[in-house]
Amino acid sequence: MRNKLLHRLTLIPEVIRLYYWTVRLGVRNFAAFFHDYRLIEKSGLFWPSQYLQDAGERIAGHVDPIAHYLAIGSENGMDPNPLFDSKYYLSEYSEVAESGINPLVHYMLHGTREGRDPHPLFDTDYYLEHYGHLLAEGTNPLADFIEKGGYQGHHPGLPFNTTYYLETNPNVGKENVIPLSHFLQSGSAEGKDRWDAYTMFIEHRSWSKSRYTQAIKSISNLDYKPVFSIIMPVYNTTEKWLRCAIESVLEQIYPHWELCIADDCSTEDCVRTVLEEFNAQENRIRVTYRKQSGHIVAASNTALAMATGDFIALLDHDDELEDTALFENARLLNDHPDADMIYSDEDKINENGLRYHPFFKPDWSPDTLLSQMYSSHLSVYRRNLVEDLGGFRAGYDGSQDYDLALRISEQTDRIHHIPKVLYHWRSVDESTATNPQAKEYAHAAAVKALENSIERRGETGSVTRAPNYPGYYIVDYALEREPKVSVIIPTSGRPNRSNFVKNCLESMLEYTTYGNYEIIVIDDRDTDTELLQLEDRLGGAHREKLKVAFSSRREGFPSLVNEGVRCANGEIIALLDDSVTIRQPDWLERLVGQASRKGIGAVGGLILKDNHRVLSAGLTLVPERPPIDSHENFPCDRLGVYGRLATPMNCAALRSSFLVVQRSLFERHSGLDETMTIDGAGIDFCLWLLHTGYRNVLLPHVQAIQNDPNTRHLNQEPTEEDSTYKDKETLKQRWGRFFDHDPYYNENLTKQFGNFQLDTDFLPHDLQQQMKIWL
Repeated sequence: MRNKLLHRLTLIPEVIRLYYWTVRLGVRNFAAFFHDYRLIEKSGLFWPSQYLQDAGERIAGHVDPIAHYLAIGSENGMDPNPLFDSKYYLSEYSEVAESGINPLVHYMLHGTREGRDPHPLFDTDYYLEHYGHLLAEGTNPLADFIEKGGYQGHHPGLPFNTTYYLETNPNVGKENVIPLSHFLQSGSAEGKDRWDAYTMFIEHRSWSKSRYTQAIKSISNLDYKPVFSIIMPVYNTTEKWLRCAIESVLEQIYPHWELCIADDCSTEDCVRTVLEEFNAQENRIRVTYRKQSGHIVAASNTALAMATGDFIALLDHDDELEDTALFENARLLNDHPDADMIYSDEDKINENGLRYHPFFKPDWSPDTLLSQMYSSHLSVYRRNLVEDLGGFRAGYDGSQDYDLALRISEQTDRIHHIPKVLYHWRSVDESTATNPQAKEYAHAAAVKALENSIERRGETGSVTRAPNYPGYYIVDYALEREPKVSVIIPTSGRPNRSNFVKNCLESMLEYTTYGNYEIIVIDDRDTDTELLQLEDRLGGAHREKLKVAFSSRREGFPSLVNEGVRCANGEIIALLDDSVTIRQPDWLERLVGQASRKGIGAVGGLILKDNHRVLSAGLTLVPERPPIDSHENFPCDRLGVYGRLATPMNCAALRSSFLVVQRSLFERHSGLDETMTIDGAGIDFCLWLLHTGYRNVLLPHVQAIQNDPNTRHLNQEPTEEDSTYKDKETLKQRWGRFFDHDPYYNENLTKQFGNFQLDTDFLPHDLQQQMKIWL
């Protein structure tokens, strides 16, 4: 009795503290709140620091995180930890939502016993079946996974293979984190795989013996049989990997090659032994032993000096070529004999021979190349062009191939992409394949190469490294003068319209540091008192920048935009949705700097749903579907798949709600098509630019928020009654070739979602369903 009394007395401060939070957060049932709070607090399923970090600006000032989750957070889709998805739990089990019970509390009291899953990637029944014998009676399986199982390599369910994830992301094992948690917090947003579908993809695409036989026979019938000089600098290579590299050349089904090896004074005896062995058995292998170490640039030039072939191909001393690599390049050269540069897709291969992390690249993307060395492996160049440029340049060690690619691309546009994995990049400890930070000097050399490239092109710009992501770069272009920019904001009567416009204008006027611009708000009515009052309330310089115009045509947003441009004085046009708010001061400088470059069409920034989630990172085109918003719902502070959320990228089209373009191009197209919706007209304009030879560019480091919750999802299939159905048919009729083949979206990627994931249509239905979980 005494102990019970003492226990109750110790609870008094906690009762007072939690009562304070019930009042502050508007909780009515204190008894239930107190019970649930204590239950969650003891469960080990709530991560306070992670919750506050994920909440960010959604929580103002100090707040108790558990109290906030119980009162507000769970209803707004906020999660107590990365492995419990509140929104998923409530949508999957609708009766829980109807009951009003907090989802985490329900899972602890009832969900586990009933076999309910806390997350699409955590299967409660699976976990209990495989690891239940290790759990003490009454232990919550998710709590066990978080406390022990996740660190011990347990699988949370079939959709996530912990062993595979650790093998293909070896750095995760060194970070002492739960692999599934790592995947949810960063891996997924960077395109990392949660199970091994790629091996099945490889097997599905592998050639049969008869196909090999047919290909080998076809070589003798080729009109053009180019000779490839494979350039391979060597230094203290592990014997096993050196043998693998050379053997991958010997296994080429295309016979017209020479392997030019330059040893850069290796101190390991096995290197010379291996090289002499292969040199003796194959007369197409040529070896030079340098007398003085000169690092990779000097060794590469020594190998280049031995080359006599029509083309050179670059092979690192521990990587491997696909056995059809040279054949595929020869085949392309028979179709395009004037090609000067060819690159193909690549993947990684670890010490166990596992191939993973395929990099399925876009077709030629000059502005993407200024953000990352995406062409990389396998790169093939016309030899005399490389020699005319002086080969590899001293001072660029570690990024000498990047520097070469930049210089080659300034001399020719005869550049081709083979959308097949022809190169396997070895992943071993301390290699850049495993750890991009392993060779810091290479990143410094890359910045230098980019700066040189910009200068050679007669442009003025600055190069910075993408924060936290080695190997990715951002080029911003300076303007010699500030061309006048006309910001066109079309608007029409709808709920909260005046608030949207007010917030849009205030954010722009508050944040924009670009000086020479005007704002034209154009309404589809004869007059609007609220807009005129808003115009009158602006004072001084702000008032001079704003013009409110009215149109009585009422023919849709494209007509408003066109009329707004007719009222404009700027030589650059910026289109903004009236619900967009600006979030950074230099947004216009960056967009205009890019849009003012020769050959650039439309330029857009990253459009967000809120401070955390992406709405659109450009548009992806796939057959038989409407355009798809790339990376929708991804966290905006991540790298994105293939770097698409961190650095400038070429893309086929952009949303018209945050877009900048030269006025001359807009007028050359006769404005937007007024028979279409604003979304369709904007895409039509972007694809016309692409067709005409201009490049559209996404700048993900320039961001704005589109606040209208009713913003249409472009990838929703329209019905025949939908106004966008006609858009889809018109776009397909005019630009069907871009939908059949988006030049910036690889054919090996899924056409179902447009999200840069592997195309798994070849898998059985049940495995496809596993792949689709949590996309």
